[in-house]
Amino acid sequence: MAVTLALAGALGWATAPEAGATATQMRVLGDINFGSATTYGTGCTYTVQVLVTNAIEPVTLLDNGIPIAVRIPDSGNALFTWIPAVPGPHRLEAVQAPDREPTVAGDVRVGTGVHLGYACVVTGG
Repeated sequence: MAVTLALAGALGWATAPEAGATATQMRVLGDINFGSATTYGTGCTYTVQVLVTNAIEPVTLLDNGIPIAVRIPDSGNALFTWIPAVPGPHRLEAVQAPDREPTVAGDVRVGTGVHLGYACVVTGG
């Protein structure tokens, strides 16, 4: 089951204006995690997909302004693993070099994750 990151009041891709080398779209896949208020929980694993215009330059994923991973895209697609550590609001952002400021971003609320085998049940949020 894929749950897309809610951005700008709507479900779907986050988009950015076109540029020379930039992150253009981002989404968070809920994998097999679920909850009544939010799909995102502490300790649960999520895949973040960032589409970019340059297949060579590295892409950085930030959580609340803190860089958490850097990837070289594969065919214009950078995949990240995101495991939220604390409940509350999180702002995920992506930036592709040579840009210095994030070009796509989205806000999610994170609850408390409880593992059930390969899935996570999320409470609160």
